[in-house]
Order: sequence, then structure tokens, then C-alpha cells
Amino acid sequence: MILGLRCSSKDYAYAVLDGSRDKPVVVASGLIPFPRNQSRMQSAYWFYQELEEILRTHKCTKIVIRGSESRTKNASLVERIEHESMAYVAGGKNGIKFVGRKIRATLAKDLGLKGKASYLETKLDCSPIPGFDALADKVQEAIISGWSEL
Repeated sequence: MILGLRCSSKDYAYAVLDGSRDKPVVVASGLIPFPRNQSRMQSAYWFYQELEEILRTHKCTKIVIRGSESRTKNASLVERIEHESMAYVAGGKNGIKFVGRKIRATLAKDLGLKGKASYLETKLDCSPIPGFDALADKVQEAIISGWSEL
């Protein structure tokens, strides 16, 4: 099973996928807000505990993070990257061999779309995933991230 993640400074989306590239199965997914009024250290640790629970429950073998493509470094981006780093810690602790960040062009390439980021919207056939279009954008990104490693 593959864990796809999409983090922000306010929430995180996750998707656990199984199956194959041709027949992906979303086992679990969600969009979870980070607790309010916590320090960044407390928030990162809380997210680490969330990841531990997902990995314990679903026995994932890979983690794929939908990485930021922002060129502007600001407090929100730094906090997002701090959250993303918890996936590396949780993955390392749980013996996961692959934890990686992918940007849209890499996701497109890995899904057979010639590495053009725009093809994720225009050419990716998401019909094998029931209800995909009704999901929140961040959950869709988490699914696509995990899907790229099936």
C-alpha cells in the first residue's frame, strides 16, 4: 500500500492506495485540520503521531508527498515543509524504503503523461477511482501522489 500526502500549514490530506496503476483502489482518505493554538513544534509532533497511526493501520510500503512548487519562501511554506519532514521521520521509524516528494511535472511523468504538469488536469483519466471528482482538491492531490507509485 502507498500513502499519498498533501500538506499545508493549516491541514493535511492523505490517501492510502492499493491495487495497480491500472486499477487503483483508495483504501482510506481524508482532509484533516491541524489543531489550533499549538506551537510549530507541537503541530509537527501531532502530525508525526497522525502518520504513525496511518502507517500502523494500513502497513504502507511507500510514502509520496505532493511537494510545494512555490518559489517564495514565507512562514506558511516553511511550516508546510516542517510538516512534510515528519513523513520522513515516520517512514524511517517504520522501515519504509521510499519516502519522496514529487512536484506536478514528476507526478505527470510517473503516471505516463510525458511530464507536463498541466496534463494532470487535461489528460489524466481518473475514472478508475469512484467519486474522484467530488473529493476536495487536496485529497485529489494526495490520491494522485500515491497513485504515481503504484
